[in-house]
Amino acid sequence: MMNDNTESPSPIITSGIPRTLVGYGWPWTVRPNESLDFMVSTFAEGDYQADLVRIICGDNISHPDMFKEEVLESPFSGSYPSRHQEIHTGSYVEIEAAPCLDTLESFTVQAMIFPTALPNAPAKILGGLPENALARPFQTQHLVSRWNNQSKRGWALQIEEQARLSFLIGDGQQTYETVLDQPLVEGQWFFVTVSYDATSRTVCITASPRPSSPCELLSWSDTSVEKTHSETLALIHEGPLRFAACTDGPGNGSRLKPGSCFNGRLDRVRLTSGTLNQQQSLELAKAEISEPLKDRILGFWDFGKGIDSIDVYDHSSNGLQGVTVNVPTRAVTGIDWDGSVNDWRQRPDHYSAIHFHDDDLYDAEWEKDFSYCIPKDLKSGIYAARLKHGDSEDYIPFFVAPPKGKANAAVALLVPTMSYTAYTNVRWDSTRKKSVTDESGKRSVIEEPLSRSVVRYAEDVDFLANQLSCRGAGKGVYHHHTDGHYCNTASQKYPNMTIKAKTASYTLVADTYITDWLEKLGIAYDVITDDLLQEEGVELLNNYSAVLSGNHPEYCSAQILDAIEQYQEKGGRWMYLGGNGYFWVTSAHPQLPGAIEVRKDMMYSGIHPFSERRHAFDGESAGLWSNNERPPQLLMGVGMDVPFPFSVGSVPYDRLKDSYNPRATFIFDGVENKTFGDYGRIGGGAAGQETDSFSRALGSPLHALHLARSHDFSWPLSGPNGATAEEYRINVAMPHADIVFFEGPKGGATFSVGSMAWPGALSHNNYHNDVAQITENVLRRFIDAKPFDLPDSMAKT
Repeated sequence: MMNDNTESPSPIITSGIPRTLVGYGWPWTVRPNESLDFMVSTFAEGDYQADLVRIICGDNISHPDMFKEEVLESPFSGSYPSRHQEIHTGSYVEIEAAPCLDTLESFTVQAMIFPTALPNAPAKILGGLPENALARPFQTQHLVSRWNNQSKRGWALQIEEQARLSFLIGDGQQTYETVLDQPLVEGQWFFVTVSYDATSRTVCITASPRPSSPCELLSWSDTSVEKTHSETLALIHEGPLRFAACTDGPGNGSRLKPGSCFNGRLDRVRLTSGTLNQQQSLELAKAEISEPLKDRILGFWDFGKGIDSIDVYDHSSNGLQGVTVNVPTRAVTGIDWDGSVNDWRQRPDHYSAIHFHDDDLYDAEWEKDFSYCIPKDLKSGIYAARLKHGDSEDYIPFFVAPPKGKANAAVALLVPTMSYTAYTNVRWDSTRKKSVTDESGKRSVIEEPLSRSVVRYAEDVDFLANQLSCRGAGKGVYHHHTDGHYCNTASQKYPNMTIKAKTASYTLVADTYITDWLEKLGIAYDVITDDLLQEEGVELLNNYSAVLSGNHPEYCSAQILDAIEQYQEKGGRWMYLGGNGYFWVTSAHPQLPGAIEVRKDMMYSGIHPFSERRHAFDGESAGLWSNNERPPQLLMGVGMDVPFPFSVGSVPYDRLKDSYNPRATFIFDGVENKTFGDYGRIGGGAAGQETDSFSRALGSPLHALHLARSHDFSWPLSGPNGATAEEYRINVAMPHADIVFFEGPKGGATFSVGSMAWPGALSHNNYHNDVAQITENVLRRFIDAKPFDLPDSMAKT
């Protein structure tokens, strides 16, 4: 049942104001006396202005008059010159220049390669929404390279524009290329070798397929080409040695920017002095160093070591260790994987490959425009550097937490920054196709909207597409790479268009409904974040009588779950004010702050093969926490049990029998209606978007009170079954939002609403409504020191 206030989805609107600047800040979370930097890029001339604002309510779409910000004095407030800063994507391995590399004369390079997006290949999508058509592979892709694209000096084993293996030499004046005749094939391992004889100036390049089954590549035979180049062409050795990219001029940071990036996997990269015959090449290709070749080996790299790090190890005596740049995918099957293991920790030698993508990115490395040191007396909260460039505007949010080990209030709002990171640069504005028949009986197909975009204006979507969503900027875990594979990493160190004030009621804006409500009540609160909780654990939570979640804490790590569980066990009070929480297994990188990893299964089946559903960052089993024996029902009493119940509109709740239990009297004090929440700024109701259900089978505590359940949602939903016809609905489980309360050990308690739309209903009728009353009742009781008593049956056990 829908009410008159229902927000039906509609295409995003246009402001008529083109975006001309964007920025990001680092770190996202700061404490007093700590500093953060702001990086800005402009796309038009003229100075821009910056000032400091505290964001109280970030929504100016559904009710523009509700937007609230407080402008504050700051040392960075003022005018700054415009400048454009580029983003250079593409992952690779870099090994610093070394004498043994610089003095090479004759040498041999070989590797196992597995291309996934060859030059001139069409855009590929595997199991998801199509990416922007601008995403195409590089027309040349370097495999092992000491080549500089700017000076045209050096050498490289590469894939040229016709998808053939080639070897390139250049001295800045002339170049020479040796090319195989047969083009390579995507999704297939090849053993490739190139030998260069400095005396005869002869290049010999070979390739041999390594089929994983006898029926593969029957038409592709071993191939070899040998050619002699001009005696006037000098072989140049300079710059770093790279795998999966070349150098292409100055970068934004200390490294040269990557160019001609490879899409695919590399394994067993080897480098020797002198040329090798066929038998010696086969010996070199083995997993262990061959004793007869030991003295000739310059580099013998093992990607199966250090999988959970950025480190790349060389087993030769030269110690040519390297690092991965821009987070290529590790813990992927290599040339030796035989199906006997599905966990890289058991047999890292079976996972001795790295998968590189030309749109991988960890750090945009923009130069900072200004910094801000947090004053001692700045209250904890959500803040932003507000930028204005002509008529264009941007917000760079950051979160100010109290000093470490201290609390300024009894209440903390835990901002789900892991989820914010996962949703980086999502540009949903989804539609569905519908067959219609006009009065004459003519049938046609139209498209109608299913869900709003998470950015507000059409020009922001265009900007996202043209500047920030293809190879031009970083992606979140809802995007695809150029080769069609699903993105499984994201970072906080590049522009994020989805966590801005004045965007749709999602991520940051939805969580400011909670801060807005707290400000209206006059209840003091601190803001803490997933980033801090990941680092500090339960000690961060122990400072507070009550902790409130954000509206969508979907992505969380084992460390965060551990901290919440420990907090509850010690008597903490938890208010879960959202939905679809504690859902995906998420890992933080041990060496790269702000980077997360998520490998999905279930509705994303086929994105990550079963053999690779173990995170590289920390070895966690990938997928859903509920499939890893940690369903959210165990902690929160509710959890998502129906894939993607993303409703077109939101609905009210009905009170259930348990809501009249004396244990729940305080929750419904002042609430007379049996049905409540038929209003709200997210879909027109308190139950909506993604929702969580009560389930004893999945771990909802036996003593938990099932207080309320939402009405049925209108059909179709926006999920996989969204096209289900009315007559087939009986075959599809209808999701619900459930409200649950239960007491915990040592006087603690948990209250869960199971709906992302709940915070959007708090401000209805100037904050005088049943949803706000229930939430206030719970919060005031939770900050009361009086302990909660376990029910008699639980106390006895």
